[in-house]
Parts: sequence; C-alpha cells; structure tokens
Amino acid sequence: MSERQIKLIYKASEQVRGVILERLSEFEFWIDVYITRIFTNDIEKEDEFMSLIIAPNVTFRNKIEIFKVLVNKYHPNFRKKHTKFWKDFLEIVEKRNMLAHLRVDTRPEAVAKYKEETVISYIRFKNSTEKINGVETVKFISFNSFSETYVNGLIKLIDIYSNSIKSLIDI
Repeated sequence: MSERQIKLIYKASEQVRGVILERLSEFEFWIDVYITRIFTNDIEKEDEFMSLIIAPNVTFRNKIEIFKVLVNKYHPNFRKKHTKFWKDFLEIVEKRNMLAHLRVDTRPEAVAKYKEETVISYIRFKNSTEKINGVETVKFISFNSFSETYVNGLIKLIDIYSNSIKSLIDI
C-alpha cells in the first residue's frame, strides 16, 4: 500500500462527496422553491419566505415531509409517476449522511478493493476495542462502499427527481 494509492482514494472520495452534496443542494433548492410557491407567487414574499423561514429553520428531512404533504394535495400525479420517490429519498439521505460523517477506509484491503474495482469504502469506529494478533485495537466497522457505477446511479436519480420537482413549478 503506497502513499500515492491512499492519496488517490482521498481525491476520489472528495470528488464523490462534492458531486453528491452539490446535486443534493440543487435538489433541496427546488424543494424549497416548490414549498414556497405553494404559499405565494409574489417574488418579494417568495424571497422572504425562503430566506427567513424555510432555509434557516427547516431541516432537509422536514422539507421532504412538507413536500410530501403538499405534493400529495396539489400534484397527486407526482406520486403515481414517481412511486419510489419516498423510498429513494430515504436511501439518498442515508448515503448523504454517510458521505458527510464517515472516514475513508485506508486499510490495505480497502486500498486493494479501490485499486481493483474503483470502490471507495467508508468506516466508522465503535466505542470498543478488539484484539487483533494479540494487540488491543480500536474496533471499527466497514460501513459502506461506493462503486463508480453506484455513485453515477445515485447522481442520475437525484437529477431525475430535481428535474421532476422543477417541472411542478411555474418558472
């Protein structure tokens, strides 16, 4: 395992995290706009509603819950067209949270997996220890891995839903 290989994994992880977070930021923006436009079409009030109420006070997950109620009431066909939206959204949020909070796994087996399959692994540490080869070490769990194919699919899914939400809004 070389320092160069580890740097490549970190660089790839930075790119994955950046792209996912950027796309989710766009997705969240369109949810904010949708929620705001349900309540007002006045440009000045839209800006106030988004900047004073929605953006600083409502969590991403709560925005989705609000969106869910509003879209079911005002755009019921959205639910019919996107039957997996809520399930997909929970997966997207779970993966986003992993990318935001877990460390890149640079153990030799993770480096080898990246080198062979372009898979980035992330780990979290448990509040315990275990003996490895007779040595007490911090216990960790390899929490999740992201292949290039999986990341591209996740990006595509986020883009599809962002565009679907945009299509509900009179821009």
